[in-house]
Amino acid sequence: TKVLVQVREMGSSSSKNNNNKKEISVAQPNSDIFIKIVFLGYMDSGQQAIVHRFCDDIEPKENIDFKIKIITVKGRTVRLQIYCPYGVGSIGSLCLRASGVFVCYDVSKRETYNMMDDRFGEMTKRTSPRPNEVCLQVLGIKRDADSKTVVDSSDGQQYAKRIEEYYKCPEVVFSEVTTTDYESVHTLVMQMVATILKKEHNMDLD
Repeated sequence: TKVLVQVREMGSSSSKNNNNKKEISVAQPNSDIFIKIVFLGYMDSGQQAIVHRFCDDIEPKENIDFKIKIITVKGRTVRLQIYCPYGVGSIGSLCLRASGVFVCYDVSKRETYNMMDDRFGEMTKRTSPRPNEVCLQVLGIKRDADSKTVVDSSDGQQYAKRIEEYYKCPEVVFSEVTTTDYESVHTLVMQMVATILKKEHNMDLD
């Protein structure tokens, strides 16, 4: 899916102890469509790198709570608000009114895969949205092309299938992506955006 990306950003950054928090903002245009996407995962699963790569095409230099990216799709302005909680705040609250959720783990760290139930479980405590009401995707993250894989793709596929069956979701997609590859990261996020636009706004991007 090809979109025209507008250079408009607003984000919140946080240190590990959250004592050095700051906000950077610029004036935002009025948006036709607002989409909230959340990356859930155990601390240091790679989701921070994914958000930085998608929004700025850079390596992460600081931890963030969220980023905003404005894109134009078929003449309509779409405001993407992308949350990436770094061990702070209530995950359940952050997922409130989300349209899409990536459940993430690092393919080189088995413990991040084992912790997915805890992170996803925090989301399911909320009454809105329910897992079967959002666009859900299980994401295996590779730090680089040479990352040692200790969590097989079949494990990620099985987890996606388990969520799909247990929560009666329409479909839970499984993907793997390398954080250093901008095109792959961009395609990953935009595929979810396209699904959300079609589902919630009757926009077909094909």
